[in-house]
Amino acid sequence: MSESVKQRGDKAVAYFLTGYNCAQAVFMSFAEDMGMSVEDAAKLASPFGGGIGGMRETCGALTGSFMALGSLGGFSDTGKDGVKPALYEKVKALAAKFAEEETSTVCREILVARANGAAPHTPESPCTYCVRIAAQNLEMLING
Repeated sequence: MSESVKQRGDKAVAYFLTGYNCAQAVFMSFAEDMGMSVEDAAKLASPFGGGIGGMRETCGALTGSFMALGSLGGFSDTGKDGVKPALYEKVKALAAKFAEEETSTVCREILVARANGAAPHTPESPCTYCVRIAAQNLEMLING
């Protein structure tokens, strides 16, 4: 694993361990790359933690990586130039890699599979692992 990949994961985990939700932690770790303040990144990603608003649906860490991917390489028009399919393939690749390393892309399924009694926002929390791999996978996708 390259040093930049490790550092990105460490940065996301550091945000998470200070109390930001999983989506915020991943998205915020790319704020500088997106030309966005960390505060604005935190606000934008805030509804997506806990599997989107605490509903335990799609993992917030994964959602944060999708949001960063869109900010870094998404499209702002209709995507008629072929950008949309290319972006969606990257989203699918991120989801597949995440599911391969984790048990699922669904928050509630991950929490059940990795139930270890760890308190939230601790290094042992299943969510800490999700934050790390979501940030690292996106770093690998965009920077090789």
